[in-house]
Amino acid sequence: MAWAALISALMLSASIGVTNAQEPVGMWPLNAQYGASDVTGNGNDGIATGTQLAPGPFGNADGSFLFSGTTSSYMDIPNNGRLDVRYAYTIMAHIYPTGSAGPLFHHVGNNNEWAMHFWQTGPEQMFLRPVRRDGNFEATPAVRGILEQNAWNYVGGTYDSSTGMASLWNNGELVGQRQLADPQQVATQYPIRVARRNGDSRIYSGRIACLQLYDYAMTEEQIIAAREKCKICAIDTVFMLDRSSSIPRTGFNLAKQYIWGFAQCFTDQEIGVGVIAYECVPRTGIKLGIFTASNSADMM
Repeated sequence: MAWAALISALMLSASIGVTNAQEPVGMWPLNAQYGASDVTGNGNDGIATGTQLAPGPFGNADGSFLFSGTTSSYMDIPNNGRLDVRYAYTIMAHIYPTGSAGPLFHHVGNNNEWAMHFWQTGPEQMFLRPVRRDGNFEATPAVRGILEQNAWNYVGGTYDSSTGMASLWNNGELVGQRQLADPQQVATQYPIRVARRNGDSRIYSGRIACLQLYDYAMTEEQIIAAREKCKICAIDTVFMLDRSSSIPRTGFNLAKQYIWGFAQCFTDQEIGVGVIAYECVPRTGIKLGIFTASNSADMM
């Protein structure tokens, strides 16, 4: 069998990238393709008000939402229960701040009371507060001199009630951490608002892209892996390789060389490449024996 026959390529439409991390419970790309939709399928589509499309963190022209920093520019996200990450969570987003302060991910408590929130609290400062379900809270991380104005920052906040550790992340690095003395479940049962809190003069100004929520506290490696979660590749290609015993090892080596060479042809654009191995020769998993007319009478 010729080595080229080992490979079949399936060209797929452009799609959201995937990572090895556990999938988010909510993800809002905030771009031209998906808008404020929750692409996880959990049904918590956002409603954006007073925003417009702007260049995104991956170089795409309409890859982010621009918030004007006024009371008429914000996004509301409902919570049907799938966003109630009471035990642990990770919030991540790409932000391009141009103002001094405002909410990035703010759970709106009853009567506008405080609940779990993740904010920009200064031109270069981030803040995370895992408010408990009874409304009480402890001092939590606030880090100055981290955010870069008029530039893309990949920011995140994590919390784990089993350890009490609350952490802040910027561009994949841990920048602030505090262990709560009395860790408890947090108030995440409420809807979310982005960029604005009613009655608060601090309103986020700038761009936001790829807002993500997970129901566990991610590790550094997982946070780095999810950085390009919303990146859209111009071409996604899947190679299907026959791994039957009839295929010699040299065939696989040639296939690897071909795939590498194929990817190198797209130096001027993004491409996602995947490999699926299959076997065209069936194997016997469980042998049940043979049923014939001669032994059917014995079974009656």
